[in-house]
Amino acid sequence: GGHGGMWYRLKYTDGTLCACVWPFPWCFEKTDDTQKAFAEFPFDADGLARAEAWVAAQYEADVPRWSACPALFRARRTRRSICS
Repeated sequence: GGHGGMWYRLKYTDGTLCACVWPFPWCFEKTDDTQKAFAEFPFDADGLARAEAWVAAQYEADVPRWSACPALFRARRTRRSICS
């Protein structure tokens, strides 16, 4: 998922819930590991809640960094008529 210039990912690996955040605009594979933050949690309901809280805390701890990331999409307004 993504929010406000920050991508996030939760992944199950070998009995562990792995969380990662990194800046827009590139996908996980195309972003240098130095730009990513990782954390591991137990794979249970408490671990999921902790992972969600960790992702939210990563965003809140560095809003200026995430806000400075280039937008993935730029909205364009066009006027089109469905009748033309």
